[in-house]
Amino acid sequence: MRQLIVSIIILFTLFSCNAYAEESGAKDLLLYDFDKILATEPGQLSEGEFYEYESAIIRGFSGSGGYFLGDTEIEWILKGEKVFETKGVSLKDKEFRHTVIAWSYFNDEKYNKAYEEFKGINDQGGLELTEWFINNEGIKSGILNIKKHEGEISYGASETARIEDDRYLFVAYFKGPVYRYDKDKKQHALIYAPEFDYDWPDELQLNDGNLTIKLRDDAGTFIFNNVTNEISQLSG
Repeated sequence: MRQLIVSIIILFTLFSCNAYAEESGAKDLLLYDFDKILATEPGQLSEGEFYEYESAIIRGFSGSGGYFLGDTEIEWILKGEKVFETKGVSLKDKEFRHTVIAWSYFNDEKYNKAYEEFKGINDQGGLELTEWFINNEGIKSGILNIKKHEGEISYGASETARIEDDRYLFVAYFKGPVYRYDKDKKQHALIYAPEFDYDWPDELQLNDGNLTIKLRDDAGTFIFNNVTNEISQLSG
């Protein structure tokens, strides 16, 4: 399902690039021959030309749902970094470049590679989300592997729901996961992430240590036991 959505987003982006380019004053991206771009040795380009080619690649394989560069595109960008490094040129926007690569790996479900990229740019939110999928992908019923981290929640998205009791705060995020914050121990943990980010949780209910997580548009409802870390999906 994720791959189908990715393909749709890429096609939509390619058709919409012309309007975007005119609005931004950039060249018409539809005139770019991506096969030609990717066949070009980065070492043959000036620094300015590299940024131009890189921008075309990123825009051509991105959409409202995120970044979707494939291995070929990522390898070209990384090769360019190494080539310019050997020339003594430190390319600009390295953190953004590797953010794009990290989320591209994540959206392609290459979680171990995504984890290393997030680690390299010190993106704690990306690390915690990727770690959750590495440990719990596909589990809809059973014991989850929950990792605790010191400090408050720092996930970078708007809240869609929150609920708390005397000890715990639970927060759901737009196109994101559900977090738990332990007020006594001052620790946070990602406790649930939807398989598809468009099915984000939009309602939370708490009853005797059981957290009910309802996903938007009837995408599913889950019960999380806050004591045992066991999750189960309600039928229907």
